[in-house]
Amino acid sequence: MRYFTFYWKNKTYKENKQYEGFINFWHTGDRFIKRGIEKNDFVYSLTVIKGRLYPISCLQVDEIISYDELERRLGPKLAQYWVSSRYLWAKKATALNFHRVVPAEKVKELSFNSQSGITSLKFKDKGASLLDQQTLRSVRELTEKSAKILDDVLPPLQTVEDYHIEQWKRAL
Repeated sequence: MRYFTFYWKNKTYKENKQYEGFINFWHTGDRFIKRGIEKNDFVYSLTVIKGRLYPISCLQVDEIISYDELERRLGPKLAQYWVSSRYLWAKKATALNFHRVVPAEKVKELSFNSQSGITSLKFKDKGASLLDQQTLRSVRELTEKSAKILDDVLPPLQTVEDYHIEQWKRAL
């Protein structure tokens, strides 16, 4: 299993706060496919606001599907919400949460796998308390230990059920 991050722009974060508590069971997939994402890998959606790290949700990939398949499962209105050529479809996911913050001392412990080895995040200040937004703008692969840090802040994963899909259909 591998663990990836996806950065939500602050605008996207604000626009979606109304869906707090909804299960985030699908995600645009093109950027992850380039990184080799597979079934059972995890994706953590997060953002940085005023130097603080907000984990929004996590999903465990069940399959990678096309836009046509997403439209078949969700209907055209919901499928058009985030347009991509391929999507990650989850078997388990957390509810969207917009209020949890990773403690600064834990943010410092986060590390990532890269072609050059293990890397860490960049901070805006010498005290390493304010995270630089740019450090998470691309899809990054977390170490397993770092994924555990985010898991400790997020609500538990839930199995995706039909009623989660219906909740989104009613809302959009």
